[in-house]
Amino acid sequence: MQGQIEELIVEEGYVPTGSIDGNGAYQDNDRTDFLYQLVNLVFNTDGKVYILPEDQMPEGVKLSARLRF
Repeated sequence: MQGQIEELIVEEGYVPTGSIDGNGAYQDNDRTDFLYQLVNLVFNTDGKVYILPEDQMPEGVKLSARLRF
């Protein structure tokens, strides 16, 4: 991930499956800690996280990020 996420926007109540491995890569599995891991990575690199209700998210979008670079 390398601190690339400046802002993370998540739909309230969204719980994706998967996890992030030691190299920062997404792993498709049945675990539900992906979002927790992602939010922590963003916070640890001084990024911002916003939780929005479904009606404030673009249609069909549950998770969005604005990158630094």
